[in-house]
Amino acid sequence: MNNLFNLNSDIDAAIILTDNNRLYFSGYHADDSALIVFKDRNVLVTDKRYFSEAVKNNSFETVLNESDLFETVHNILKKNKVINLGFENNILFNQYRKLTDFKNIKLFDISVDIENLRAIKKSNEIDLMQKANEICDLSLKNLLTLIKEGVTEKELAFRLDNLMRLNGADKEGFETIVAFGKNSAVPHHKSDNTELNFGDIILIDFGASLCGYKCDMTRTFAYKNVSDKVAEIYNIVYNANIEGINFASAGVAACDLHNKVFDYIDKKGYKNYFTHSTGHGVGLEIHEAPFVNFKNKNILSENNVVTIEPGIYIDGLFGIRIEDMILIGKNSSRSFTGFDKKLLVL
Repeated sequence: MNNLFNLNSDIDAAIILTDNNRLYFSGYHADDSALIVFKDRNVLVTDKRYFSEAVKNNSFETVLNESDLFETVHNILKKNKVINLGFENNILFNQYRKLTDFKNIKLFDISVDIENLRAIKKSNEIDLMQKANEICDLSLKNLLTLIKEGVTEKELAFRLDNLMRLNGADKEGFETIVAFGKNSAVPHHKSDNTELNFGDIILIDFGASLCGYKCDMTRTFAYKNVSDKVAEIYNIVYNANIEGINFASAGVAACDLHNKVFDYIDKKGYKNYFTHSTGHGVGLEIHEAPFVNFKNKNILSENNVVTIEPGIYIDGLFGIRIEDMILIGKNSSRSFTGFDKKLLVL
């Protein structure tokens, strides 16, 4: 809480209405609720569905809303003589309209401040993401025994989602991508009823969610046979991934990290086939700051968590992507992702 007010000294309090930010500041999930962040305490305004549990299990003050959420919030703000109120700019329009109706209260957009706070992970957040990655490593290992000719992309995706839950995840972190053959050339392919055939590439992009925190990894396999072209491109993507991880550290600009990976692929003659950014931050959201692309000149900080995910996609043939999630350190980085990334023929 203090960090928020250190970043923005203009505000007396902040109202948090989005699910992930409410979870970030309170450690508690409650739909249709408001969290008021003061310099010395948090106040959760919620309804009967969550009130008893919140009172029982949390240290923050909990106020029961029995009428209109924003009316209750406004009364608390008036009681505490709040004049300058921070808010998030990604709330619903009708929520913003209700905030602007608060009399004698000036609104301040603190979205960038919250983004900057969330980008630097605390030890408990790092631990949860490490555990989520370990669940993914184990689940993918379990899945390999189920990969057989004739299985469909949808079936494998479904089985992987179940394995993550059986291995301890609360749910999948995002919609699992399983892509066979030419479908792997589509970076965000939606898994369908395509069946696995001899010689296909298998691209699997997935992640687990644990206590709200996500992980993200991609591995690419060959089924029964590896052509010279596949081996060549896999080796390029593999080395680009290693280049990025070795280059990443606090003090490096996000755009320079992207360029390090992109330039390696460019030198190998495949720049036109690397069609997305090198990576993105991960935390309570699967895509959050910092974003590792050519536009972002912001400097990476210690305890940022980002993905390194180079890919080469040959339309109509196949695509290769290798994605690790890494923790940015003072002088280097370390990967959360433990699953081997050398080319595996299943």
